[in-house]
Amino acid sequence: MKAENTPVNSTIKRIIALAEIVVLLLACSIAVFAASATYNSGTRHTVSSSLSTAAEVYYTEYEYDILSEQSSSELLTTLRRLMTETHTYKSTYNDCRDISVKTDSNGTEGVISLIYTSVEVTRSQFGGNAGTWNREHIWPKSLGGFGDEGAGSDLHHIRPSDATVNSRRGNLKYGNVENGSAVTGSALVGSMVSGYSKGSYFEPLDNVKGDVARICLYVYVRYGGELSMCNSITNVFESVDVLLEWCEMDPVDEWEMSRNDVVGGIQGNRNVFIDYPEYAWLLFDREIPDTMATPSGEAAKKDAALDDPVYPSLPDGSDEPVVIPTPDENCEHEFGPWQYTEDGQRRRACVTCGWMEFETYEPDSLPTDKILTVAVIGVAVVAVIGVGIYLVRRGKE
Repeated sequence: MKAENTPVNSTIKRIIALAEIVVLLLACSIAVFAASATYNSGTRHTVSSSLSTAAEVYYTEYEYDILSEQSSSELLTTLRRLMTETHTYKSTYNDCRDISVKTDSNGTEGVISLIYTSVEVTRSQFGGNAGTWNREHIWPKSLGGFGDEGAGSDLHHIRPSDATVNSRRGNLKYGNVENGSAVTGSALVGSMVSGYSKGSYFEPLDNVKGDVARICLYVYVRYGGELSMCNSITNVFESVDVLLEWCEMDPVDEWEMSRNDVVGGIQGNRNVFIDYPEYAWLLFDREIPDTMATPSGEAAKKDAALDDPVYPSLPDGSDEPVVIPTPDENCEHEFGPWQYTEDGQRRRACVTCGWMEFETYEPDSLPTDKILTVAVIGVAVVAVIGVGIYLVRRGKE
């Protein structure tokens, strides 16, 4: 017997159809945003002065103002939980080779930038002998107690390297060396020096020291709870002081931030020490340098003359920013992104000294990424409403 097409059945069918359309529209919206970080297009050695959109979303429930008040042990637990719970895709060792064309590209899709030298290679030049590149465990396997999975195949950790440099660096710890021997590579990197070694230490070039330190911090926090050899940063670094020194002297660049976005889009988690280098100092109960440039700008803001972080009242019709100066009024001021409030005001801080500007804003002055978000959601809502009206009318015919 053919089922009777009752009003109840028709309503259920319309609800199901509407739900399917909503799911499809949401999937399309997610695809639009995911496509913006498919490969690393950041600029090497250009300091990152702001968090990316992906970074801002990642820390929605982990605000710096709250985490920075935690004790070092509490902070370690919080950051470990964050990076572990959001680690939804466990990359393989092959991923670290094949996905390098996306994670380690150097502004051009298909070109791979090697760790230590930034020399550009292609996927076809991969191998294990001189004149090829391979996968470098920044935290050596023998010093971490892992193999080629877990910490040993994490995209945040593994970086492409000249095979000869990788072999000559071996499992040396990181540290400052004096009168060390130059570590050179194969014909792939020519006569370029990748660093210096002496005794049990390897010292990379200054412009990559921060990268190395932040990767080791990631492994220390993400895997220290699982692997006993990773629960002490001095198992891979000469000292905490050297680690922090390198973090400060080589700040996060736009390439690192972009790489964090790409890996985060694949694995789900981010390296928090790229977004907030300040956490490294807080983890070891050290004073954050207020002259340090960071993507978040929190280091520079910590000594800003704002005892009460309340937005000041602005005169009606005022177009001029209200400035709250810091002791360093002679700074040339390189500002980070505007931070928006719900009462029509916004503020931004100098990434160097913390000088603050406040001003009113109009809705059409919102950042492009926020406009895009609103537009996509708006289109989705309108489409759903339109389809719903159409289905209801059909049901009445």
